[in-house]
Amino acid sequence: MSSKLSATHQANHLLKKVQPISSYLKYFTTQNKSKYYCQSSIDLEEISPYQIGEEVKYIDWNITARTSIPHIRKSRQKTPLEIVFLIDVSNSMNFENKKEKTSEILSSLLLGANQKNIPSGAIYFADKYSFFCPPKPKNANQIITNLLSIKPRQKTSSIQELIQRIRSIPENLIQNFAFILFSDFLDLEMNHFSFFSPFNCLFFHLYHPNEIKLPSDEIFIAKCLETGEKIKIEKAKIASIYEKLAQKKLQELQNQLKKYHIPLIKIPSTNSLSNIEKSFLSLFQK
Repeated sequence: MSSKLSATHQANHLLKKVQPISSYLKYFTTQNKSKYYCQSSIDLEEISPYQIGEEVKYIDWNITARTSIPHIRKSRQKTPLEIVFLIDVSNSMNFENKKEKTSEILSSLLLGANQKNIPSGAIYFADKYSFFCPPKPKNANQIITNLLSIKPRQKTSSIQELIQRIRSIPENLIQNFAFILFSDFLDLEMNHFSFFSPFNCLFFHLYHPNEIKLPSDEIFIAKCLETGEKIKIEKAKIASIYEKLAQKKLQELQNQLKKYHIPLIKIPSTNSLSNIEKSFLSLFQK
């Protein structure tokens, strides 16, 4: 109970400290590409028999000719999407302030959602763990409190666990969701990103420059399994190989997301919020 109260206090403090990022959330939640929206939200137009007093300019003459009864075609107003934040809470996110930076960016976006009256919720996920906080207006405090109080033991995250949780939500709710994901992508299976292709999505990649580097000024001892001989290996050689593999994985991540038209914002955990807002701005100016 005390940890929950502490998390609530931290959430209140954080939400007072940050500035809202709101300029582009309205655009993000109204430019809908969801296949569910197109199929189920449902038709963007409603056809009904003409009633005396209705404007003649809305008469659909094709249907009227086929049925011999005057019909009008009325446009339905599009319903803005609700934002669901997908938050990686695996242990790797605790490295070098990644969780803290996630909390700051999330707080700014949630305050922006509050200003625009956009309902927001969250799914917190790791390997064999997920928790859904349903979207509702003015939900910033609850979402941040949940994030700060969750301490899962899982070392890794699982995109399959996340997708399974999303699929457990009724389809009539999912059709109105836009997703914003926060992760370091260290363990996420990239071959499942196609699931998000039909939705409005934005992915934040949280990382620290040290994650793709190994100390290069040391020597460690390896033991040959066949002969038992001890071999000295310079870490500089391994560090170079490790860094190239890490860079290759990051490039693969970018290629996969580009393939499915999912925007990616890369955020060093050392970045300031002002730089992050600039990244957000540049994304929507493209």
